[in-house]
Amino acid sequence: MTSQILKKVTILMMFQHQNIPDSSLRISKIIYKCNDCWHVRNVKLSYLHPSDYISIRNPPSSFIPIYKLFLDLYYDDFGTFRNVYHSLGGVYVQFGNMPAHQKKLIKNYLLLGLSHLEENLMNL
Repeated sequence: MTSQILKKVTILMMFQHQNIPDSSLRISKIIYKCNDCWHVRNVKLSYLHPSDYISIRNPPSSFIPIYKLFLDLYYDDFGTFRNVYHSLGGVYVQFGNMPAHQKKLIKNYLLLGLSHLEENLMNL
């Protein structure tokens, strides 16, 4: 049995900030398996952190505001070149509560610091 492509079609995935015409094909649900059990989930929730759509059952008080904030912390070990290779590490953070289209922007990554690893190891 051989596979052949009959025709190319465009299928759009429904995200939060997207208007899709009714005549186009779209993905609206995602099926996945977790702990040997199949689940169906709305595709609009795929780029949301659970803190965005899960509510607290018994809030401490209706007068105290509740802020849900989470941070993504990254460490990147990369090399710099001029005449000699130097190992360099970078630590940066990003707020995880941003919409998906804002998470992709480089201006939304905050650099915490750089470390020159070779010097640090020689000083031990």
